[in-house]
Amino acid sequence: MAALGVSLPLLVATIGLQLGAGLSVGLGLLTRLGAVSLGLFCLATAALFHTNFASQNELLHFEKDLAIAGGMFVLAVAGAGTIFLDWVLNGFMKHRQQEERERERERDGCHAHSDDTGVDVDLNDGRPLRADYLVGCDGGRSLSARPQASRSRDRIRQPAT
Repeated sequence: MAALGVSLPLLVATIGLQLGAGLSVGLGLLTRLGAVSLGLFCLATAALFHTNFASQNELLHFEKDLAIAGGMFVLAVAGAGTIFLDWVLNGFMKHRQQEERERERERDGCHAHSDDTGVDVDLNDGRPLRADYLVGCDGGRSLSARPQASRSRDRIRQPAT
């Protein structure tokens, strides 16, 4: 490598990049980042080291590097699929976020029942509350309450003006 002008620190960095990005792609952990890194590395290798097109061997290595780079960029766009660690970790994180949102709803939520005279609200701490009408401000998280409210809106009394 010294004959090609590659110093020891650059050689160590190159080996680290190839091992790290290769394991990344092989294991499916941060696959897109590893694929882009390897694709750019192959383009750089082709442009810097395989430019003597008079030699059949150099031309073959140039074309090989371009083909590998193209494959890596396709992998970066498509992703690893469903059998790799990225997919498993993303699914795990989505599941944890959903559980956290459900815990927030249970902690912050309440149960309301309306009749012709008003609304009964059962707060989470067990206290009942009676009101003429109920106005909710939940930041758009009431996925289960909205259909119930639309079904019973004809029973909700309008406030006296």
